[in-house]
Amino acid sequence: MAQTTGAMNTVNGLIEVSANGSSWTDISGSTNKVEAPSQDADTGEAATLDGQYMIGATGKFKPLDISVTVLYTEVADEAYDFIKTQAAIDGRPLYLRWSPAGGEVGDQRFFTANAAGVLAAGSIASMPFPGADAAQAAPTVLMFKVRATTLGEETISA
Repeated sequence: MAQTTGAMNTVNGLIEVSANGSSWTDISGSTNKVEAPSQDADTGEAATLDGQYMIGATGKFKPLDISVTVLYTEVADEAYDFIKTQAAIDGRPLYLRWSPAGGEVGDQRFFTANAAGVLAAGSIASMPFPGADAAQAAPTVLMFKVRATTLGEETISA
């Protein structure tokens, strides 16, 4: 296989959130990072009296927690304000989607999904609050987590 020519960084990615799955808010301007973990399955093993190796098996996939790091601001409709509003709703629903390449037509987009891979709300599983640090000159960043059944992937068509 020849060496890739498609390597890229994700410094101009796009991230959007939604309360209903149809009206999206771009929070890229106040978001620092999206970390999508691998989706792990339960595993187990058992030994037998014969042989040198255990017998292993895998079970069902576990839900995953997507970590999103945002800049703390007190500006309406920016990332922290949107997340704080959704966290106050029963069940803390949040639709999340992002495009590492920036969201142009033809780019890949990932989104919170149900077991069938269809767009579905995740739940805010961890809601941060700002502190204060007089020794820190950098912007204050906070990380929240969204728990989802799985992630879906699509090519942006329009």
